[in-house]
Parts: sequence; C-alpha cells; structure tokens
Amino acid sequence: MDIKTRIATLEDLEEIYQIERVCFETSDIFHKETFEFFLTTNEVIFLLAVNTEKKKSGNDLIVGFIIVQPKFKSKFEITTIDVHPDWQNKGIGSLLLREIEERILIRINDDNREKIDCFIELVVYENNHSAKKLYTNMGYQILGKLHSYYSRDRDGLRMGKKLSKE
Repeated sequence: MDIKTRIATLEDLEEIYQIERVCFETSDIFHKETFEFFLTTNEVIFLLAVNTEKKKSGNDLIVGFIIVQPKFKSKFEITTIDVHPDWQNKGIGSLLLREIEERILIRINDDNREKIDCFIELVVYENNHSAKKLYTNMGYQILGKLHSYYSRDRDGLRMGKKLSKE
C-alpha cells in the first residue's frame, strides 16, 4: 500500500464528494458546492490521501482527505477529515493529521520572523469512539461539549492541540 498526500484540486471534486457521502449520514454531509468553495479558497488547506497505485482511469485513487481553515493568525480548525470506509484503520487518518499539522507550522512560521506556536481545533461526534481515539492518540484533548451540534440532536466534542515548531 503506497499512500501519499497531495493538495486537492477541482478535478478531484466528484471523488471527494463520493467519499463524503459514504462517510457521513445524509443529514451531516457537506454539499458539493461547499467542497468547491473550499477547493477555491486560498487560505484553506485541502489535503488528500491517495493510493498511488493507479486506478483504471490512470489517476491516483483518493482514499481520504482533510480540510483545515485558519480562524485567527495562529488558530486553525479542522473542518472535516474523511477516510473511505474501505481504507479506515490503516493509519490514513494519522497520516493526514501529521501532514496537516506540519503544513500549518510551515505556513505560520514562514509568515513570521520568530517561531510561533499555534492551536488547532476540531469537533467530533461524541459517540464516534474510533475518531476520538485517533485524536487522543495524536495529542488532542477534549475542550468541551457542544450540545445538539450534529443533526438529530447529537452532541459533539470540541478537541484541540497546541502545535509547536521544535
């Protein structure tokens, strides 16, 4: 299994949308237009995990993705992280998180003369135990509970992590 990361492009839109549809309940998925917005906004980091063994079309097979938006100068939010169910529990979520954290630190420190720490946050469905375990293993801590954050009055947990350039 040869998994690499790369920046998403508009050409990836349909495949990204199909992964979103199999990862989340219908009431919680982003619309295709939302992904198009993320793909065309410079401040957003939209990263793919791809299997570089070519599929029939000759393109890489997208197996997951992560979207991060800046909120303030040194604060970022993971908007979503999706890994296709056929590719879950293979380290792809960890790969995407490590890569996005590294890219955030590069971006924040390239823009400043002195080393700056930053903070990254996300919201996870309270009963998504595998995702919570992934985030906890990657150093994220629970910051609070968001009541009725998801459809059907399901609660979310806000989690966060301080990123430091060593």
